[in-house]
Amino acid sequence: WEAGIKSLFKKTDLNSYKDIFKRLDQWGYPERIFNTLEKAESVLGRKIPAQINLFFTLRGIVDGVTVYHKGIPYIYIGLDYPAEKEEYFDLVTAHELAHAARDTSPGVMEAYNGRIKMNHIKLLSITPFIEHTIGEGIATAFSEYLFPNLPPWEYLFYGKPAYRWCEEHFEEIYKKIDKIKNDRGNLFRFYRKSSLKKGSPGREDYYLGYKSAKKALQKHSIKEVIRMRAEEVYAFLNV
Repeated sequence: WEAGIKSLFKKTDLNSYKDIFKRLDQWGYPERIFNTLEKAESVLGRKIPAQINLFFTLRGIVDGVTVYHKGIPYIYIGLDYPAEKEEYFDLVTAHELAHAARDTSPGVMEAYNGRIKMNHIKLLSITPFIEHTIGEGIATAFSEYLFPNLPPWEYLFYGKPAYRWCEEHFEEIYKKIDKIKNDRGNLFRFYRKSSLKKGSPGREDYYLGYKSAKKALQKHSIKEVIRMRAEEVYAFLNV
């Protein structure tokens, strides 16, 4: 308590949560989260075996993350994340549901000797970078499938300048990631700005995976793409 939670409470402006609750109520949350779940399951034609947990980080530092525990995907949505648009949490929820749907599809994890019941940290350590890239790309494309007609950078949780940078540096992104696509672990190496190269916006792996998934969706349904091997989806970059 002394070192952790007490310090956190001291640094948190709890009065601001009145505004957060008001905004969430105006936007229709938390009900919209579960509407997105119904929509996702309807599109895929099956139940997504995930536990959705809505929480407040007290610092607004997490929007969405999926963690695996004893074979169950636990999706955490941080509703105090400083979202500026009401559809933000729709996209976050759809993105995380796609991860849960993909990773519980027969053959996806088995393709790289992963198992849904593995310790989460162990699973991350053996996941090939190509699976990470394509998994994030499919999740991004899935959110677009459920909630179409937004600018592409919003599905990537980018601003327009970041997306433009990626478009202008596509070949550099592709070559960099292609060299390490079979490496295992260290999946978050490009999350920070300038980690791929000076001036890069971060998470260029999401962008490349999104481009792959979009091309795959020109030939296959979203139900097919979400369970395809990462190498199959990645190959569409060269089509």
